[in-house]
Amino acid sequence: MRRTSGAVLALTAIVAVSGCGAAESAPSAAESGLTKDQAQTILREFDEGDSAATTSGDPAALAKHEAEPLLSASIAASRRAKQENRPQPGFTHRDPLFALPGRAADCLLVSGKVSLLGEELSKQSVSHFAKDASGAWKMDNSINLTQGAATSVAGFGQGGAVSGFPADDVKAKLRDELFARTTGTGTPGGGTVAPSPVLDNQFAAGWKTYEQTLAGQQRKVKRRLDGAVWSACGAPVGGGTVVFVTVRVTDVLESTGGAPVELAAGTPDLVATGHAEAVRGTSVEISRAESFLLLIPAGGPAAVLGLSDTATAVTGH
Repeated sequence: MRRTSGAVLALTAIVAVSGCGAAESAPSAAESGLTKDQAQTILREFDEGDSAATTSGDPAALAKHEAEPLLSASIAASRRAKQENRPQPGFTHRDPLFALPGRAADCLLVSGKVSLLGEELSKQSVSHFAKDASGAWKMDNSINLTQGAATSVAGFGQGGAVSGFPADDVKAKLRDELFARTTGTGTPGGGTVAPSPVLDNQFAAGWKTYEQTLAGQQRKVKRRLDGAVWSACGAPVGGGTVVFVTVRVTDVLESTGGAPVELAAGTPDLVATGHAEAVRGTSVEISRAESFLLLIPAGGPAAVLGLSDTATAVTGH
């Protein structure tokens, strides 16, 4: 399981008017399709198996416990650690709280502290499990919260997991604005996603620096939106509902001077995607998964509690 950084930013309240506050109500203990003891067993078995897989860096072992988009991020982290000759420690969840599903028990969320073995400090995370086609429970999303964001998930576990959240029109608005803001083409505070130091000052500013660097090398880049995938369940908290979304994009690199485009061996995206040699072509495409942990309220401002970025494929054409 890779470790992600988080950030807090405000999102405007588009929820109430769009109807996404009408998620299904929390189930009672009698209605729940999954008990707390069962959830604790799922998490304990995950910690044991995935911790060992993380330490070994074996992609096949990771795939036994993880699903996309988390799996690609974990494999990328393992490849980077190997490239840097840096061991990856095991981990364990402490003091977990669960948001359990009602009726069809096919997804659940957990919030708790993640402790790295051999280290004193721990980070609070929110994670999402879902059943695969074989009925096995796998973690498919996990993002660490930054300091200060923990208060935003107060009340986690007091309500059951909810599905079908948010409404489709809200999903589309959030997807489009998050995509635009990663490259600085959106409007901070313009109605969908309010200003954010990480999204606007790091992601977007980093993109501008990337464009300038490529221009000096007679290259250009354009980002394409490929779609978005939302977690199967969300978790009600005091301020709204916590849910994951992964925005999938492709960065297309092209030459402005006639020469082929080349990514040199050892560049971070090639390491992350398992390329040992350079990739070149008339154009080079880099597929990315950009995951966000959102807190969407029934009214008032919402928040992005964490985010991560992973290169998933590099192709020369």
